[in-house]
Amino acid sequence: ELTAARTYLATLNPFPGRKFTDEPLPEPPEITAVKRKNGAWVAQCKKEDLPLFRVDEETLSNAKEKVIDKEEREQVTKWEEQARLWVEAYNERNATLREVAQRIFNRQTDFLDSAGDPATLKPLLQREIAEALGYDESTLSRAIKDKIVRIGHTTKYLPLKDFFTHALK
Repeated sequence: ELTAARTYLATLNPFPGRKFTDEPLPEPPEITAVKRKNGAWVAQCKKEDLPLFRVDEETLSNAKEKVIDKEEREQVTKWEEQARLWVEAYNERNATLREVAQRIFNRQTDFLDSAGDPATLKPLLQREIAEALGYDESTLSRAIKDKIVRIGHTTKYLPLKDFFTHALK
């Protein structure tokens, strides 16, 4: 029975929705797990995929030159402070994502080596990674939400949340 079931499962299409659309697959994920020659897995984020925010210094300078009164000057200063806070927040978000992914990869090397075989997962809780990095568990949960990892240079994509499990071997 097991052999027959396995044979049947092998005939099934793992991507049944593809026959309904000609649209290309989504762009590669933000995070790629790359294996180094020393055997260690490294979290790499494609910079062009990460949100990029910056303050246009020329536009800011032009705005400051055109300021006439104290009220306008205060408003431009307020906008500048807000913009710089947004830049800092998004840079921190990107650094957090890389840092979280790297910690996860350090713990789940067997899982990565097996290209995502669930049997090779080590027990790992979000709380463990959050505590190791000094984050609240909710921060870590938001950081990994909807994030996809590509394993090496393969076409294997996994949700980052799949690296966590309560299961014991």
